[in-house]
Amino acid sequence: MRLFAGFFCAVLLVAATAAARAETRIALVVGNSTYVHAPRLQNPRNDALALIDRLRGLGFEVIEGLDLDRATFGEKLKEFGERSASAEVALFYYAGHGIQVDGQNYLVPVEAQVRSEFEVSIELYSLGTVLRQMERGSRTNIIFLDACRDNPFRDSLAASSRSAIALSKGLGEVRAARSTYIAFATEPDKVALDGAGRNSPFTEALLRHIDTPGASIQDMMIKVRRDVAAATNGQQTPWDSSSLMETFSFAPAAAAVAATQPAPAAAPSDQPQQQLALSMRAVRPAVACSAGPDGVRYCATSVLGAIKGNHYDPSMLFDGRGDTAWVEGDAEDGIGETVTLEFGRVRRLAGFEISNGYDKDQRIWSSNSRVRAFDLHFPDGRSLAGELPDRRGVNRIELAAPVATSAFSLTIREVYRGTRYRDTAISELRPIFAD
Repeated sequence: MRLFAGFFCAVLLVAATAAARAETRIALVVGNSTYVHAPRLQNPRNDALALIDRLRGLGFEVIEGLDLDRATFGEKLKEFGERSASAEVALFYYAGHGIQVDGQNYLVPVEAQVRSEFEVSIELYSLGTVLRQMERGSRTNIIFLDACRDNPFRDSLAASSRSAIALSKGLGEVRAARSTYIAFATEPDKVALDGAGRNSPFTEALLRHIDTPGASIQDMMIKVRRDVAAATNGQQTPWDSSSLMETFSFAPAAAAVAATQPAPAAAPSDQPQQQLALSMRAVRPAVACSAGPDGVRYCATSVLGAIKGNHYDPSMLFDGRGDTAWVEGDAEDGIGETVTLEFGRVRRLAGFEISNGYDKDQRIWSSNSRVRAFDLHFPDGRSLAGELPDRRGVNRIELAAPVATSAFSLTIREVYRGTRYRDTAISELRPIFAD
């Protein structure tokens, strides 16, 4: 029996998604701006916050490090190292002051005060310390350093030194350890710019290209390098060192999911069945609705009841949080349950973004079921079939051409079974409009 008489041909692109596979990704992101004994920097905190948000959308569990003193920096590094041991991908990002002394690179906590060469290793953290934390077991290690500002302690070090220590501008060259990729905001022994805008030139370019579908990290850095060179009139050229053993992409290549072709004319005996199927889907009532942003109304055919004060209604689909979710209330695994987005007027729908599963953390995400295959329905009877990858974070679904419609419904057709619960969850669902 054919379920739909009104199929149309289109292509869905699954792009800019969270993780290349269902792999564990951990990141420590540090942005130090409010220095006490060194010049304050405008952008590192902004850079870190922006990257934290982007990495979470790409499937990373992120340890936040904003304006860290030395003690807190050490605690964050220890946590990062411990969690890296069981991760497949470990990423460290640092924006702030960084100095090079005798060929060694150091990162500067916000309260650090270096008055002589003997205090360098006491007040600061060497890049080598970070690298050692990333050697605990992660398969792929990535480091981004937007820390090539000029040495804020240069004068005091030069005046107090009893020996001919080498004080160079910027950070020094580092050879990447096995399975490690290191990117600097500029060339070795050069100074990077903090930037006049909200973000530094390097981090602004990184944010622009990090979620390019299918781009390897090396290809991404070529684009970053070009953008930074253009933005700084050639004064700054990002540099990298790699010993990766396999290709790594922050976002996988766009996967084309073809919808069903127009169905051939059905025999008369099939017509009642087709119309009945369409009618049954059309009249199934929603049990809960919530008014969302941009005049969009979210409705669901079932909702799991509140548990310990946690609610799972459709309003969870647009609250911008991964630690909440709409959870269907079906006794089984949610197959056949539907979420409908009503626009209130005809809009040009270009696609949608969906955070699949209960994306609070890796344990809860894997415990609950996630949408695998879905049907997308429009009020005029047209339908599409698609499939989602089983990974955390945001999946961007783009239609081959915008569709003029006042609503769409997403019906669960297959699920990835949870390890503990059968309830199927969606954390976020947002339409993408072309008007």
